[in-house]
Amino acid sequence: MRQVEQAMQAILKILGIAAGLTAVLGGALLSMGHLRSAESDFADLEVARVKNLASAWETRLLGVRAAFRDQLLRQDGAAFVEHPAEWASWRVTTKFDAMQTAWPMEIGRPKGWALLRTSGDVHAAAGDTSGLGAVVEAFGGTDATDIALASRESGRPSCLGIQYSPPADDIAPNPGRLVALFDPGILFDIPNDPPAHWVLMNSPRTALMASARRQDLPIGQTTWNILLSETSGLISMDDGLPLAFCRIHVPGMQPLLVVAEIESPVGAGSATGALLLLAGGTAWLVFALLPRRKKAAVTTGESPEADESGKDSAVTVTFRQIFHALHTPLCVVDRRGRILRVNAAARELLRLKKDSQINEDITVLGGEFRGALKEFLAYAIRPEFQGGCFLLCEKEAHYFDGEIRVSLLSGGTSAEGPAVIEFLETRPVANGDRTAITPVVSEVDALNPNPLMLVDREFRVAACNKAALDANVKLASAPYLWDVIPGIERSEFASLLDPRGEARFESLFGSQVHEFKLVHTDSGTLLYASRKSSEQTLQVALNQAQENFNVLCSLSGQAVLLVDPRTHVVLDANYAASDLFGVVHPSPKGRNLDDFGDWPWEEESLRDSIPLTREDSSVAACRIEHELIKIEGQPTLLVLMSSAEVRTSEIRELADHAESMIEEVKPAPVEPAMPMGPGMLIVTNPTVRDVARRMIEHTGRECEVFITVDDATAFLFREGKRPEFVMIDPSDFDEPHDLIQLVRHRCGDVPYFSLGDSAETPACEGANFFLNKPFELEEISEAFLAAGLPSVSTETANPTES
Repeated sequence: MRQVEQAMQAILKILGIAAGLTAVLGGALLSMGHLRSAESDFADLEVARVKNLASAWETRLLGVRAAFRDQLLRQDGAAFVEHPAEWASWRVTTKFDAMQTAWPMEIGRPKGWALLRTSGDVHAAAGDTSGLGAVVEAFGGTDATDIALASRESGRPSCLGIQYSPPADDIAPNPGRLVALFDPGILFDIPNDPPAHWVLMNSPRTALMASARRQDLPIGQTTWNILLSETSGLISMDDGLPLAFCRIHVPGMQPLLVVAEIESPVGAGSATGALLLLAGGTAWLVFALLPRRKKAAVTTGESPEADESGKDSAVTVTFRQIFHALHTPLCVVDRRGRILRVNAAARELLRLKKDSQINEDITVLGGEFRGALKEFLAYAIRPEFQGGCFLLCEKEAHYFDGEIRVSLLSGGTSAEGPAVIEFLETRPVANGDRTAITPVVSEVDALNPNPLMLVDREFRVAACNKAALDANVKLASAPYLWDVIPGIERSEFASLLDPRGEARFESLFGSQVHEFKLVHTDSGTLLYASRKSSEQTLQVALNQAQENFNVLCSLSGQAVLLVDPRTHVVLDANYAASDLFGVVHPSPKGRNLDDFGDWPWEEESLRDSIPLTREDSSVAACRIEHELIKIEGQPTLLVLMSSAEVRTSEIRELADHAESMIEEVKPAPVEPAMPMGPGMLIVTNPTVRDVARRMIEHTGRECEVFITVDDATAFLFREGKRPEFVMIDPSDFDEPHDLIQLVRHRCGDVPYFSLGDSAETPACEGANFFLNKPFELEEISEAFLAAGLPSVSTETANPTES
């Protein structure tokens, strides 16, 4: 009975010590933040919600900014912004309509557009321009160069504007400003699961948007600057409440902050729990370790019982028992990395054998170290080792993710002596699943069907989505980048991920070749991967072949046409075909090829020369070849035509054909009943253009100014008026005669003034009058009088040279 009583006392003492140590250790870890509490979990959840809200708004702002710049380039917006005085308001409005139509549907469309002159006056506008004045004032009052928010008196944003304002230079001395207006309610739409109490701020104590609770927070200028220096985080305010924040950073825009006060749920006090655990654990240890008074000797004279070896059987608790009873893995190593002592938890964690031999299959990853466990123990015992977060992996699968600490047993000095290594697990894994694959899946772009990885500065894959994990199972052990992309050398990743280098590269990822696109963020580098499938390769090749065909056709000096084999309607034609038919490109498109000649489609062997009736009723000989091909699955005639030299035997046939055509056509002077419109000035050089315009206006006449022949042609068809005159510099354009022929064919005999350096040049052919550069006002007035256009103005001025 006495032996049973002593055994029970020993067991109770050991249990008391274990419970006390567990309580003290738990309280210490809880107070230091190594154990989670309900309060900490709630705070982390609120911080994640704040980050999600800020990320959603930042993504929308970046998308709108990118779409604005894309439309500006696609629609050639720089031309009318840099020279607003040369663009009529209706032309600018047409550009606005095109930009609004081509705007992507998935992001918020602008509600209005405006083009401002240098003076600030509105030159052209489209859509809803309410709030334009407030946006322009916001651009002048902030450091923002691209994006600005205009606020009402209540602080809420009334309008968001994006501008393009080029600087003045010699070519564009008076540039304008293009402004696109947006509804903030669309861009700042609140996603699902927002924080409980949030505020969007653009300055200290100023709230743009907020939840229903409050719109002002106790943030001063100093605190504002500190918060802007960080991307996101959690701080404590003066009232004791934690404040979660996240910065919204958009290039060219004043920085914004999303902040949220966090009120802990009821019963989530971590400090009180830590104090209770420390106090209870200390009490248990004192009670368990308090020495007991031995019982008095037995009066019967019996001696204490002894075991078979003759030693006293009194129960004692040693440090070794406590060391092995701890749940925290601990091991003692010497200065050469050899294991001296190890408790049960560490033996299980490190997979040690009975003789404490190190398992060669265990590797350690983290920081600058990557190697076997034996090498790590020698690496961690060095005095300069500061600890950190590491992974323990077995056969390419990690089973421990946490912090490793080292404490010297020689009083904290650098003297030679053993050290204790602690393994503190920060992401617990169930015992039964320790060797299973634990994916490192992040919530970043979780719905993206393409693989996505976030790589830190040490080239370690910090996070990835499920699509990346499905494509490459090696990501389950959270390895470094060179483990999952074996097609690239380890030394090349620094240059590949450099923000100043190329933003794309291709490599083997899993079992497929992928193309990686790099996006650099504050958290690291995002790698977007897209698989190069056989279908995509064929599509790319098809598109490239189509593009090469179009380029070859446009550059070919031979007329190339695509014709419907049933109706002989021209589907497409190059510039050489337009020149051969004597029309302005792309006029042959949509015309019936049989209108230009009698083509022997049914003959197997075509004649060398066939009469071609041009648009001006002239006749030319041409050679034709055709072949039936397929384009996008549809039968199409590929027709090649070229001018043919007329032999002596064919001159009579051409003459007879010309006589028959003259009988049928009988051209007569065109006298269209069109209203008279302003003159047309078509010059590319800005200096010559500006001087000529002012001289023409000095004579009392109006003129429309154009930079390209295409703009002049579009104006002619749109207005439907007969221009009073046409003044053009032929040296600025390749084929200026096409426009002159079109004007005279459509509007009759319109005076044509040619500007140039010499009247002998071929470019001046067909002009009624020639003005030699530099010209004077008297020369223009005399040319107008000679053309039957008397000067309206009676004022005289000194001659001005161009």
